[in-house]
Amino acid sequence: MKYKLRGPILTTLAFGLIVPAVAQWTVTRLQPPVSQYSRGFGVSDDQQVGRVALASDHASLWSGTAKSWVDLNPVGSAQSEANGVSGGQQVGYAFIGGQIRASLLSGTAASWVDLSPAGSTGSRAWGVSGGQQVGSAGVGGQLRASMWSGTAASWVD
Repeated sequence: MKYKLRGPILTTLAFGLIVPAVAQWTVTRLQPPVSQYSRGFGVSDDQQVGRVALASDHASLWSGTAKSWVDLNPVGSAQSEANGVSGGQQVGYAFIGGQIRASLLSGTAASWVDLSPAGSTGSRAWGVSGGQQVGSAGVGGQLRASMWSGTAASWVD
């Protein structure tokens, strides 16, 4: 559903003159009808990512309409969220086995890749570009800035 809003906006110039200005913007509602709420966190090209509330939060992907919604929640995940999108890849986290795990996806829940480095106590991915992912991981009792290139083994502290 798209909303176009138009209306007068009063603009004050440096000398106190008030002149009307017209603003136009469009709102596209991405929330699927099956959800309680939804939130968007990232956009690139023609894709948007975020989360949708079903029984729990599910990482989600859209391509500009509510009907395009794709549930990215991996099998076995209690909840998930997508934070970044670029080049057909989505990143975020999934809560699996009692741990938050940095996640890389490519348009479907079945494409899920666990980016958590060996020995980490939890991780999240926040951004993706050019085949690299960035985020954070709990390693050695500290939260560390992290970079990956598509696998957990590629983790760089």
